[in-house]
Amino acid sequence: MTVFDKDVLTDVIVFGVGNLIGWPAVEGWIMKEACHYCHYNEMKTRFPDEWVLVGNLETDENLQVLAGEILWHTKDRDELYRKARELRPPESAILFFGQIPDEVAVIL
Repeated sequence: MTVFDKDVLTDVIVFGVGNLIGWPAVEGWIMKEACHYCHYNEMKTRFPDEWVLVGNLETDENLQVLAGEILWHTKDRDELYRKARELRPPESAILFFGQIPDEVAVIL
């Protein structure tokens, strides 16, 4: 797991593009690695089979994520959701770069 301060969706599921309330002060962050801004294809390559929290989004007219800052990534979905609630970025997307099992239903 890594936290960072600070091309078009095909086989990724976006579980939420929108605003979360109450962004904490950036000075309070503990940086484990350098800030990293990624384009979609780079995210897909760097984080296979992982959940990724992306902030400061660059999107197209259909709100598909083109690029953004990696705020957190992990293989554990629940951990990512907990981190999203903790960080509360003003705008974010949660992406999954893996294979969805056949028995899982996805509601967008």
